[in-house]
Amino acid sequence: MINVLYCGDARMQDGLLISMLSLLKHTHEPLHLYILTARIKGFAPVSQATADFLQTQAQLVDARHQ
Repeated sequence: MINVLYCGDARMQDGLLISMLSLLKHTHEPLHLYILTARIKGFAPVSQATADFLQTQAQLVDARHQ
C-alpha cells in the first residue's frame, strides 16, 4: 500500500488528476490517496465532486485503490 497526500486548493484539480493517473500507471500496489484542502479567504477547496470523480477513476483501474 502506498499513501499519497495532496495539499492544495481548487486550482490544483487538473494537476491532481494528471499526477494520480501517472501513479496509477506506474505502480502495482494499492494506492491510498488523500486530499487536504480548506476554504480560506481567497482560496476555494477541492470540491467533493472532484474527489468522488478521482476515487471512481482510481477504482476503475484497481478496486483496491482508495
